[in-house]
Amino acid sequence: MTVDAALFDELRQRFLERIDADRLRFATLLAWPVNEPRRRSARMLAHRIAGGGGTLGLERISLVAAGLERALGAGIDHRPALRDLHEAIDLALVGEANREALRTGGSGDPATVD
Repeated sequence: MTVDAALFDELRQRFLERIDADRLRFATLLAWPVNEPRRRSARMLAHRIAGGGGTLGLERISLVAAGLERALGAGIDHRPALRDLHEAIDLALVGEANREALRTGGSGDPATVD
């Protein structure tokens, strides 16, 4: 693996770890009742995730986060888009765990990856 590829993989992994932690921020920001300052903060967070996902090749996360950003901006029900984002993050984390396990000679089974 080249230095550039290793750096890209590390950036991608750090991004996934950060957005996994961002789930709690979304839960806090979008707790009922949702007020405008919290909705705006959640929208900015979704925008950051959409951009970062696109930059790092995480297309599903990028598209779903952009959808959440649009829903929050339009003031419509954001819950379906938020659920989709959680699912996209879960799938990306499992995919990264499998990729890492295969790269390092592990089983590729996310249940056995530390």
